[in-house]
Amino acid sequence: MSTELIKARSQLVQVKTALKQGQLIPAVQATHDALLAVLRQPLMRQEKEEFSTLVADAVAALASNDEFRAQVPLKLEYSRGHEKELLMILRESLNAIQSSAVSVA
Repeated sequence: MSTELIKARSQLVQVKTALKQGQLIPAVQATHDALLAVLRQPLMRQEKEEFSTLVADAVAALASNDEFRAQVPLKLEYSRGHEKELLMILRESLNAIQSSAVSVA
């Protein structure tokens, strides 16, 4: 497993912790970056299954976060084979959250 995939795994695992600490932007950024890294790398079957579970857990944590739902009115869900659509939604969500953070500051 490449260092990029190891970093992606670490980022996905830390999403719940970031959300518990109230760090919404880093949680969304980590999910986006990890998903992008996974899409770039060729994966073996076992790695695909592992990352599928990790991405699903991270997306579920984001989708159930009250602050995320308040700022992003989109239904966020993950299904295998639709990673590129999820990546676009995460990118748009991240842009929306960052712009609202800038306008509040």
